[in-house]
Amino acid sequence: MTHFSNILRACVAVAAFAAAGCSTPVSNGAEQVYDRDQRFPISVQPRMMTLRLLYNGQPSLDENASGQIARFARDYLSYGSGSIAVAPPSGNAAAADLVVNELLDGGVSRNQIMVGAANAPGPSDDIRITFIRYVAESPACGDWSESLTHTASNTRPANFGCATQRNVAAMIADPRDLLSPDNSGQADAQRRITVLDKYRKGEPTPATTTDAQTAIIANVGQ
Repeated sequence: MTHFSNILRACVAVAAFAAAGCSTPVSNGAEQVYDRDQRFPISVQPRMMTLRLLYNGQPSLDENASGQIARFARDYLSYGSGSIAVAPPSGNAAAADLVVNELLDGGVSRNQIMVGAANAPGPSDDIRITFIRYVAESPACGDWSESLTHTASNTRPANFGCATQRNVAAMIADPRDLLSPDNSGQADAQRRITVLDKYRKGEPTPATTTDAQTAIIANVGQ
């Protein structure tokens, strides 16, 4: 009987030890405060975009140069910040006039174009066109320092959230929106007056829907 009691006490001790081990809290505190924006922050940095064109004193630009300027102008209108600068060869203002005309044809306003001398070293016979573009960047992914097959701690892997942040940085149309929101457009004052007049008269304020529009809405999915 004493031998059986000793065995029973030993089993109880082992069971208690195992239960204590299972009751140890997992190390998942980091998950509760996980913030991918802080772990993989997206930074917005200015980048100088430059187009260089050779100029040998010709009276006009060839089609290749005109095409490059047109593409550069589209990029500026879509992503540029501030003015677009034109730096002609030293002592040759005629080259700047040629570029300015091409930029105007590409939709750039004259007050957005700044003509001046080059402030960076380069060939003496080139035309340089520059503007500032903001780009969004995030830390590089690929941290495989831990084994994903061992998850006893129930914590997220080192790379968790990195791909999402890099995709957001790559897809955002205008990184400047991450710095400050774009200005709202002007309110439609005429529409506001119309709605107020109808409200004062007790008339329905929604816009009138024509029979054709009603038919189109009713036929959706057919």
